[in-house]
Amino acid sequence: MSTSVEDTLLLQTYDAVGDPAGWDALLGRWAAALEADSGLLFTPGDQFSHQPMHGHRYDFETAQAYGEYYHLHDVWTHNGRDQGLFESGHVGCGEMLAPQQRLRQSLFYNDFLRRMGQEWLLCTVLFNHGNSVAVPETVLSFYRGPQRRAFGRGAMATLQRAVPHLQRSLKLHHELLRARADRSLFESGLDQIGIGMLLLGADGRVSFANRRAEALLQPAASSQPPLLPALQQLDRQARQGRYTGQRIATAQGPLYAMATPNNRLTASTTHVRGHGAVIWLIDTQRHGGGAVALAASLFGLTRAEQKVLSLLMEDQAPKQIAHALGVGLSTVRSQLSSLLQKTGVRRQQELLRLMAAFPQG
Repeated sequence: MSTSVEDTLLLQTYDAVGDPAGWDALLGRWAAALEADSGLLFTPGDQFSHQPMHGHRYDFETAQAYGEYYHLHDVWTHNGRDQGLFESGHVGCGEMLAPQQRLRQSLFYNDFLRRMGQEWLLCTVLFNHGNSVAVPETVLSFYRGPQRRAFGRGAMATLQRAVPHLQRSLKLHHELLRARADRSLFESGLDQIGIGMLLLGADGRVSFANRRAEALLQPAASSQPPLLPALQQLDRQARQGRYTGQRIATAQGPLYAMATPNNRLTASTTHVRGHGAVIWLIDTQRHGGGAVALAASLFGLTRAEQKVLSLLMEDQAPKQIAHALGVGLSTVRSQLSSLLQKTGVRRQQELLRLMAAFPQG
């Protein structure tokens, strides 16, 4: 393989980050470059049929039998584990894992590999079980049929050079998918409790809004003033470091709009830069119970954290809170630390200023 082809493949590997469909096409390009008939990116063993898989010219319906049964007889995987070769970054071929004559005598070969048209294997363990980056155990395998020759040293060397890039791109891919899932879960939670959330860019335009906020931003009745100018004013105040809120009349009834500056939720909700605040749109008639109850809904506060927050808002010091709740001072300090982290502020006084911006009833 020429250097230019290899470089192009590595660039395309990074292009597949965040695009599940892109990995299938990527495996096709790598298979062609390595002169393989098929390729598969998978989690071995009984997790094969449960983890996401990407493949090129691979019969996934037949392969389901692997996760259900044939993984128990996979001489390649079992021998690799027994020989201590199932380590991240290791590259090998089928003959290193099982002599060809022994492979052809096995149930795994005669009942499974032959049906899949697989005889020769080139593989690498990208991530082993229990790795530190929380990526599922992952193997990348390429196959040639019985009419072909075994993979040579050149193919092994090419794959070995690609391993660090494949590992890095796959790690980024999983991190991005997890971030998207977290974002979706967060947005869904806000929608379910009926709280709108939006972000404004430096130009005052809406760059993100959940479904509830989108509904509130719809053109209002002629008798109602536009909602966006009031939100832009809150955003400008938040950019100056102020925690602000105000009651606003909308076509769907009164609500409370609150801006929280420099909140950590900004970074986890959008990739667009230049935001000054997260703006919350709250139906106070639906979400009564005061500031602490509302903060608990927004930030996922535990009951213990809510108790600490309530006493903190009554100007009680940590020692007083510990005495009132009958817990140790270290417990209160740990809960305060959790409150700061969840609400996205750095100091206790910032937390109190944030709570002062909430509707108080």
